[in-house]
Amino acid sequence: MKEILTKWQNALENKGWNALFIENHDQSRKVSMWADDQNYWYESATALGSMYFFLKRTPFIYQGQEIGMTNAYMTRIEDYRDINDLIRYRVAQSGGISEAEIMKLIMASSRDNARIPMQWNKEVHAGFSQCSPWLKVNENYTKINVSLQEKDPNYILNYYKQMIKLRKKTSTYIWSI
Repeated sequence: MKEILTKWQNALENKGWNALFIENHDQSRKVSMWADDQNYWYESATALGSMYFFLKRTPFIYQGQEIGMTNAYMTRIEDYRDINDLIRYRVAQSGGISEAEIMKLIMASSRDNARIPMQWNKEVHAGFSQCSPWLKVNENYTKINVSLQEKDPNYILNYYKQMIKLRKKTSTYIWSI
């Protein structure tokens, strides 16, 4: 990882300005992919944020990352909308792979994990909408949401706010890895 980050940091040196990010709409949630979102959710989300946020150039926060949104772990193929998942499911099924194995792969890697509705609060559909959204809301929305995290300074949202303040106030980014 150090080698990859160093290459990423140095690739545009004196040529352009790099955008720092670890999440986007085309990948599953990094706190679920690279870390332990069950036993070390807070530690994992804040460590990943710190890891990229203080590199040189401009950090971008993908919606939900600032509250530590995790993969949705939807267990039924009917709950997924990503065409890649639906195709992978049919191909794997026709190849004789078990339902459990197929769903394990899709739950871990689906792009829909990053596309589920933002978890604003504990209300219906996580406060995202009054009607059923395109994708099912993550079942952990009552424990991971903006409203809950705004009230407690020890949550991931406030950790991100502190990182932003620190970055704005000082030259905190790392110049070499």
